[in-house]
Amino acid sequence: KYQRFDSEFTTAKYSITGITRTKFNSKNSLTSGFYIDYLNFDLYNRDIYANLGRDSVRVDVQDNTTLYQAYSTWKHRFNSKFLFNAGLHAQYYSLNEQFSVEPRLGFQYVINGRHSVSAGFGLHNQIQSIYTSFVQTETDNTVLLTNTDLDYTTSRHAAITYDWNINDHLRLKAETYYQQLSNVPVERNP
Repeated sequence: KYQRFDSEFTTAKYSITGITRTKFNSKNSLTSGFYIDYLNFDLYNRDIYANLGRDSVRVDVQDNTTLYQAYSTWKHRFNSKFLFNAGLHAQYYSLNEQFSVEPRLGFQYVINGRHSVSAGFGLHNQIQSIYTSFVQTETDNTVLLTNTDLDYTTSRHAAITYDWNINDHLRLKAETYYQQLSNVPVERNP
């Protein structure tokens, strides 16, 4: 009950994107693109313990970083009933010089004009929040930035979907979904 907070968070994000779509023929198309996100930030967060006469600075950083992403997706229509998608997504994060390549696959089978089933798999990586990356850890005589080298949080997704167009105004879509997460940061002392 004697704790107070002093915080100020300022971030600015600048983005550039590009996309291209090419249809080679009635069965094959390719979509490719990129994102470049530049983030400038000034973060400060302090806990003040008035009853103890001390404070604890959790984050104090002014910096910037860039996230580069590129992707490409190939769509192949075997026939009017069977569709296949294959893609790659790559990203590079300048803060801790991480790089990842993520494959993605998808299939769709149209049973008839009202019913279809599809399946998909994808690997997805996500950077940590700027705040999490710059949390300070106090030791006896110094402050360490222990999270700046945190790896991407990785997620493996798999889904199977049934799609039923009941009529022109009503649709039922049922999906079973699996997700496996790894490299998720957690608190040392929650």
